[in-house]
Amino acid sequence: MDRRLREKFGTTDSDPHALTLPDALAELSSLCLLHYRVNEKTTVTKLPQPSSNQKQNLEALSVNLPV
Repeated sequence: MDRRLREKFGTTDSDPHALTLPDALAELSSLCLLHYRVNEKTTVTKLPQPSSNQKQNLEALSVNLPV
């Protein structure tokens, strides 16, 4: 993960504002499945749209979310 992020965003050695692995993990940690109970037998599960920063991180990591 760290290698792919460095390839896409650089390192803090060359850019003090470059994205680090802890930064990316913190950003992605808010991405979660939401479960909505419709009735006793039915639950709907949704994945909210990722933010633009999350999309960039996922792209750098070659991760595709389900549609």
